[in-house]
Amino acid sequence: MFDAFLSQMLIVFLLFIVCVRFFFAQNLTIDSCAVLAPVAFFISLANIFLWNLTLPNIFLTALSFIVFATNFRALLRLFSRVFVDRYSAAFSVFSILELSLIVFSAVILILNRPVKIEPRNFGSKKTVYRLSGSISHGFEQLLPGDFFYRSTGTLKIYEPLTNFSENTETTTHELPAPTQELTQKKQKPIIVFCGSETAETQDYEPYLLFLSKKGFTVLAADFYSHDCLYLPGIFNSRIFRKFMFLNNKNNFQKSETLAAKLNHTNSYKALTKLAQKLYGKDFPLYFVFDSLDFDSICQITETGGIQTAGFFSLNTIQEYKTPKFGFIEQTNIPLAKKYGFSRDSSLFIPRYLANKTAEQIESEQNAISTTN
Repeated sequence: MFDAFLSQMLIVFLLFIVCVRFFFAQNLTIDSCAVLAPVAFFISLANIFLWNLTLPNIFLTALSFIVFATNFRALLRLFSRVFVDRYSAAFSVFSILELSLIVFSAVILILNRPVKIEPRNFGSKKTVYRLSGSISHGFEQLLPGDFFYRSTGTLKIYEPLTNFSENTETTTHELPAPTQELTQKKQKPIIVFCGSETAETQDYEPYLLFLSKKGFTVLAADFYSHDCLYLPGIFNSRIFRKFMFLNNKNNFQKSETLAAKLNHTNSYKALTKLAQKLYGKDFPLYFVFDSLDFDSICQITETGGIQTAGFFSLNTIQEYKTPKFGFIEQTNIPLAKKYGFSRDSSLFIPRYLANKTAEQIESEQNAISTTN
């Protein structure tokens, strides 16, 4: 999330240069700064593709388009190598108005910036895999060479960092093959977690990294296939889905329906199959849920062929005040403020819940060992 903030600030910086330049046009010159306007607009579109539709991304895209349109004649003069010795009064007025919006945007972005979270600071490694497939037929990894193939899911693996010279975040590795050596390295159960229609796995990342810091390997996934249909058509895609739920009251009410719960349940079943491909069917899995009802939890944990080590429900912990949204006090500050919370760079709540999760896992494993 912090990378998205940096990219947004880059757009603001480029637009600021474009709009402030007329103050410094004192000599006959080539208006080369005008080329930054389409660059900023292109980056704003890329932000939506990379980090999904959000209100800041929408606003910056609209603002960069307006600045681009305002500077279109300047671009034509630039490509024709026409010298500029002054700017028109209308252009100057528009530039001042746009400059005011740009400064306003910078202030709002800085005040609502997410907490900077890096896997290395947790002694963890994060690997991201693009997936193709469906809930019913299973998912396979899209390799780097399949960049232009449509992705229907994302798998993130958080694991303890054994070599601090390693890259701590990558999307280029292939999924590891399920070997006996790989399984023997895992002395603790694999933690399995799925995002939902109102919160993606990135909204839980501080908590997932704290679990990794405690020595657990965490598999977290988001699925957008045609048989994981929360919304119709393109609105079910990664770019649109969460935005449409968080900013549409009617859609948000759908998150309580049986269909939404079934989609979430099936997502866990699909991720379980992926976990079994990686670590074998005999390796224990520990499930973490947020606001999933008990009947759905039982459907997942009691499925035949799954070695279930137990489960933990985040929403059962009183200190967790933002169920269904994740840890928005670190990842989505505007949403946190909407519900009366503020930015928390101490990471207290995700750390506390990770401790609670680890304690429960240890308690359940000790109980099993005593029984055996």
